[in-house]
Amino acid sequence: MTYKQAEDLLYKTKWKTETCNQGAKCWCRLVVPVKPILYDDCLSDGLYIAGSGELSKRAAEYFVKLHNRSLE
Repeated sequence: MTYKQAEDLLYKTKWKTETCNQGAKCWCRLVVPVKPILYDDCLSDGLYIAGSGELSKRAAEYFVKLHNRSLE
């Protein structure tokens, strides 16, 4: 899959929050697709929406909730 195809799929799939390497006590959360989305020449775990330290736990959970509702 190309990067463009993976990016298109990213917005059509459900998201979830995950903890960073600091664990559940940390203030931030990552936002990632429920199922990893890999693409050609991908050197990481795949596409993500928000990385470590980018969103607070509350904002990330709200963002995921809004996105997942929009898919229904």
